[in-house]
Amino acid sequence: MREILFRGKRIYDGEWVEGQLLKYEDGRARICESHTDIFCYEKDESIIQTVAHMVATSTVGQFTGLTDKNGKKIFEGDIVAQSWYDHDEPSDDSFGEVVFCEYDCSFSVMDVQKDGIVPLGRCHAYHWEAEIIGNIHDNPEIMEVSE
Repeated sequence: MREILFRGKRIYDGEWVEGQLLKYEDGRARICESHTDIFCYEKDESIIQTVAHMVATSTVGQFTGLTDKNGKKIFEGDIVAQSWYDHDEPSDDSFGEVVFCEYDCSFSVMDVQKDGIVPLGRCHAYHWEAEIIGNIHDNPEIMEVSE
């Protein structure tokens, strides 16, 4: 079974936190670190406030289920450079922001060089290699320089 995990920046100190997502009707969001069973506390808001971090909703992204060539988890909002090799020969490259593409129901890269969407991973057909080089929240200048 694939791991369902979210990441977001804490409001009070700007640090990243990973875990389970709690989204409120008013738009607020909290992330409870994975080692805490948040569902035991779902009816007691005072306990939730002590075990779940308030995060900026604009920074929340889901884990894609893939890791880069360095073993780092790839989340929505990450900026990746990815390459495919067919029989050890370079086949294709893409660079951009990881997004969820509703049309394909998959995680993809919004490629700034090709001005399009490239499926993240395409590992079923090629040897695939990707590297996280930043994210759109901490490093927006990466996308500006490359456009």
